[in-house]
Parts: sequence; structure tokens; C-alpha cells
Amino acid sequence: MLKLTFTFLLLLSHTIFSQILSKKQEIAIRNTIAAQFGDAHAQSYMLHLGAANFQYLDGDTLFNPHGFHYVFRLKADTLERLDHSLFHGSDNHRFLFTYNHNLYALGGYGHFTTNNNLKYFNLRLKEWCFVKTKGDVPPFILGPAYKQGNYVYSFNNFKSGNNVEPDSLDANDYRLDLKTMCWQRVITNMEHHTFFPKPQFIYTQDYVVLLKDLKTMVISPQLNKFMLISNEDYGIGIVSKLKFIDRNKCAFNRFNEIRSSNVVLDFDNIWKANSNKAKDIVWKHEEPSITSTFFTTICIIIVLIGAIIAGAFVYLNRKKQNVSNIIEVVEEPEELILQPIQAKVESHTDHKELKRIAQLFIDLNVSEINWDEMDKILNISHLEGDSRKLRRHRILKDFPKGMITRNKAEIDKRRFMYLINRSILENFYNTKL
Repeated sequence: MLKLTFTFLLLLSHTIFSQILSKKQEIAIRNTIAAQFGDAHAQSYMLHLGAANFQYLDGDTLFNPHGFHYVFRLKADTLERLDHSLFHGSDNHRFLFTYNHNLYALGGYGHFTTNNNLKYFNLRLKEWCFVKTKGDVPPFILGPAYKQGNYVYSFNNFKSGNNVEPDSLDANDYRLDLKTMCWQRVITNMEHHTFFPKPQFIYTQDYVVLLKDLKTMVISPQLNKFMLISNEDYGIGIVSKLKFIDRNKCAFNRFNEIRSSNVVLDFDNIWKANSNKAKDIVWKHEEPSITSTFFTTICIIIVLIGAIIAGAFVYLNRKKQNVSNIIEVVEEPEELILQPIQAKVESHTDHKELKRIAQLFIDLNVSEINWDEMDKILNISHLEGDSRKLRRHRILKDFPKGMITRNKAEIDKRRFMYLINRSILENFYNTKL
């Protein structure tokens, strides 16, 4: 009797707390995938991705493999398929979460498209259904996200270029109010989160983890805090292959060397050990900038003035008045029309983009780079000839004078090198950005 009780408690503990499938459950899920997509795809698919696959809803443990619409209810070492879905493959790496007794999936990539859809699993229909959202809806959603209370926060989104054009990065942050299904653009005090374009992001039971080459950001939605840790301290990086996630533990191949021992990170322990580094997360609704509003108003006024002057010119031309009078009327509006054109040419680089570039200069920790390295940092390598030169000039002129200078290379006088004054760079980053 005691042995039976112990076995029952062990199975119950596995069902409630573990995020690892039993062998029987794993075989059943792989067989389901193989029946529709072939054995090779089923065997290569990674099933143990923590909260990206496992969700707890009304006392049940649900399992949804990303990229598929299959929904399974897990119990002990058995499972029950809940869906009748036939269509799959549209939402790889979507954000999976629960709210108000429903299972939701947000965004993702599939069929050469990065979508911004919100879906929920309809238990009665046994199918996924779309949810209509409104407001400042993100143009595409593929990046880290987390739910806190009645809100979902989405940031660092990118749109795949499908290997024919550069990926598009969205520097904006978004918040979805789940009560009203309304999106808002927001800003945050997580000062480093925009320096993680296209990071490897994973979801443990209680944390969102963004891995980059030098640093890792750990976000705790429950505590509404975040911290940065050094990858060197833990032997991981973006090339470290993820093996599995179980609750708040993640196993990696150390620096992607398959023969070396795995490194297991327990983010509960990491959070406790670095609790003094944790900072509160603050999200605020993004108000339209005064400069942007003023510029828009000026442009509207100039367009109206231009339309009035153009109408006057047509009227005077029809009346066949004196040519000198016509010239006198036209000369003044030409100057007015040139003003918005000139203002557009001299427009400044986006503040977030300047901050991203400055951070990359700081992280390089060198004082001299060639033009090819410079273009990669400025994200203009995909442009052609004159377009690239013009874009490079416009961006670099927005930095302080003397921070970046151009000299001929010592070995090849036909090539130029860019010298970075790190003192001016750090002062600019700390005081202006």
C-alpha cells in the first residue's frame, strides 16, 4: 500500500510540476506528427521547450508543440488529443500563454510569412480561432514576450527576409490589454533590451531568457524585474545548443561542442545569486513627441500654402496678367516649398537607432574599424553603392564632431579606416542617450 501511494505521488508530482514528457507521451506525440508530416520531421522535432510548449490551465497540463496546432492534455504518463486540426505550420516560435480559461498563441512565423495574429483554442470546436485586436497593432510579431496580469508585452520583434532581403527589425515595444484586446505602443526602462536584436529567447516556467553573445537578460514577470548576467560566468552563448527545459532549469551544450559536457542552468539559483542586480520593470504609454507633432503641423501648413499659391498661379495664368506679376507671385512660394524638402534631407537618425549603434561601438572595445565593419554596424550592408554612402554619411553626422574620423589605411592608401574616439563615444552615450 505504501509503495502504491509513493508511486501515485511520484506520478502526480511529475504531472503537476515537470515540464518533461514521459517516454510514452513523447512516443505518442511523435507518432501523431509522423502520421501527417513523416517520421524524419517527427524525430528531429524538439519537444521539451518549457513554457513554449507546456501550459497549465484550470488544473490541466496542456501541451502544444510550436508550429503545430496539436493540443494535448497530459495526465500521469498518458495523454489525450483535444484538437481536430488539419492545418499546421503557420506559427513557429509563437508566444503561448493562458488567460481567462483559454489557451492563446500570439504571432510566429510560417509559410514565408511573419504574422501578427492572436488565436485561442476553442475547446468546443476543437479548433484554433482568431481573436480581433485593435489599436497600434504590431506589423509583425516574432520575438520575446511575456504576460503579466491582464497585459502581454511584446518587444524586439523582427520580420524574416526569407534569405532574399535583410530581416526587418521593429524598434518599438507593445502592450496588449487582454480585457479590451487593444494594443498600445509603450516604452520601458529596460535600457539594454533593444541591444538584443534577434536573440535566442527561451521560456522557462517563471522566466523569459534572452541570450546574446556576451550577455543574457533574465526577466521575471511574476516579480516584474529583470537582470543582466555575463555569459562568460556561466559558459553559454548564442551558439550554445539548447538540450531541454524543465521548469526553471535549462541544459545546453557548452559553446555548441557536442562532445563536451552539458551545462545546466538553474535560473532560480541564478536569480537568487544575482538578486542585487535585479531592477524593477516600468512600462509607460508612449506619447507622441512634441517635435514630431510640430513637424507634422508645419508640413501641413506648408502644403496648404503651396496649394493656395499653386491655385493663385493657375488663376493668374488664365487671366493672362502681366508676366512680371506672375513671377513675383511664384518666386516666394518656391522658397517655401524648398523648406520641407531641405528639412527632410537633414532629418536626424532615430534616437533608438543611435543608441543601438553607440552600444555596438562600445561593445567592440576597439578604436579602429574598416568600412565593411562600419556598414555592418550601421545595418546598411544590403544597400548598393551611392545609397550606402549617402546613408552612412547621414547616420555618422548625427554623432558628436570628432567621435568618428576617417583616415586612409596605412597599408592600402586606396582604402579608408574609421577611428573611434572612445572618450567622446562614452561621454555621448552616458550624457546624451
